[in-house]
Amino acid sequence: MDSKEWQPEEIKVTRFGLLILPTPQMAKHIYFAESALDAMSFYQLNANKIKLEESVFGSVGGYISVNQIKNTLLRYPQAKVHTCFDNDLNGNLYDIKVSGIISNTEITIKENKDDVLFKTKDRNLLLTKMTFH
Repeated sequence: MDSKEWQPEEIKVTRFGLLILPTPQMAKHIYFAESALDAMSFYQLNANKIKLEESVFGSVGGYISVNQIKNTLLRYPQAKVHTCFDNDLNGNLYDIKVSGIISNTEITIKENKDDVLFKTKDRNLLLTKMTFH
């Protein structure tokens, strides 16, 4: 990629790391990860498949908020969302939270010692933690 071809709309240093953001019209993919390091690792492992100038990488910083996800989607409405969370219990729960936010489904997740309770407006689902391994 020639630096003369593509100039990011914005470059910022935040507590989550360095943000290099494409213009909203150029963004085709949003990648959410738990940390900035996870996002960078994901990119390194998949660099041959990812066009950096069409990508937004977001770190949730260990906590997902509705505003964090919705504001990113408002900024890049045409972009496809990808989650790059760890393949562990917390990563699986983050996937579920992001999916709920995207689909406008309020999901309450309560983690107990041996199980996880998911509550939506219409349903409750109790899964053992072993389900996620």
